[in-house]
Amino acid sequence: TIKSKTPPASDLLVLSDSHREWGPRKEVIYNHASYCQYWGYEYRHEDHWNPGYAGLWMKVFAILDAMESTERPWICWFDADFVVTDFTESQHKHCHECFEMILGGVRNAFHPNGGPNTSHWLLKNNQHNKNILQEILRMKHWAKRYCCEENALDELLNCRSHPSILMIDSQQ
Repeated sequence: TIKSKTPPASDLLVLSDSHREWGPRKEVIYNHASYCQYWGYEYRHEDHWNPGYAGLWMKVFAILDAMESTERPWICWFDADFVVTDFTESQHKHCHECFEMILGGVRNAFHPNGGPNTSHWLLKNNQHNKNILQEILRMKHWAKRYCCEENALDELLNCRSHPSILMIDSQQ
């Protein structure tokens, strides 16, 4: 049981991103926006397409941009294919003082095409996490070459044993 205090819903900014020509884009944006309205979260859907980086990397740019442009203490990321089916499940209940970063994803969180492949992130808006995200961008070469190895992200960042990072199985 985590006993630290959770923040209010107003402390959370939720982000998502998708390609303009992606078929179900409007439906997913509507789903994310409706969910955020239900909980009182600020929601932003923006396009972050940077030359030399595939779509999986765009979340890192989007999160970094959001960290610079908001005073909200928590940033939440939803992948474009992340659809909320139960509006009664809040995001801010996962945000605790004892964690810097909460990732919902698969055990190997780097995609075979190179890039962070966790569909759901919650991050404290602080310099520590900005540094981690900037380091992830510098790992692009490493990720393209080695990301198919089992537990690649675990080995790189030791996040399974790191006390400020919580990994939640994507099924939850």
